[in-house]
Amino acid sequence: MPLPTGNSMSSCGLFVSCGFSVGDYLYSVGGRSVSNYGEVWDVSSNVGRKLVDVLSSLEFGGSVGCGVLRLNGGVCEKHVVNFCYKEGGQGELRAPLGFLDASVLRSEVYDVEGVRLKPLRLSDVIQFNLRNYMGDEHAHKFRVVISNLDTHSDAYHSKTVRPGDVISKINNQPVPNTWVEVTQVLDAHPKEQPLHLSTESGKIIII
Repeated sequence: MPLPTGNSMSSCGLFVSCGFSVGDYLYSVGGRSVSNYGEVWDVSSNVGRKLVDVLSSLEFGGSVGCGVLRLNGGVCEKHVVNFCYKEGGQGELRAPLGFLDASVLRSEVYDVEGVRLKPLRLSDVIQFNLRNYMGDEHAHKFRVVISNLDTHSDAYHSKTVRPGDVISKINNQPVPNTWVEVTQVLDAHPKEQPLHLSTESGKIIII
């Protein structure tokens, strides 16, 4: 069947980063044929599974080889493209795709002086109406958002920041590109020294 992205793909999307091209004809996944209805036969359960379900059921870091037919100068060539579901770096603004995925996302929170930080996800974009992050062109971006404020904290009473604010800098340095690096920076910060957080909207809070 044709690649499910139709006749266009986001230049920042996961399919492009894995090496797929517009017009690719996807005929197999993991050595199993893709039917004309876009399904892959699951031998263990004896049912046909939709292609998107097969790909999205991969665990973080999991990969599968996809057989594609690609036109090159009028000649149809066979290629194997490795589809990899990467944790971090791609597809950050997404909904959980399974129990393991949801479990990992729930664990990615960091509380500091009454300010709760977490990676920005699709649910946050919707909840806080972050229109700048709606659209495929931003789906790959890693961002850290303030998801909650303790009502007893100084940060809450300062009324400088609010849930939904996206952090741009930590101690005047750009936010790292992964959640692991973010937590490392926060863990390394001396407790007795004030922590500076800057938001994309230009707000600054010292906690």
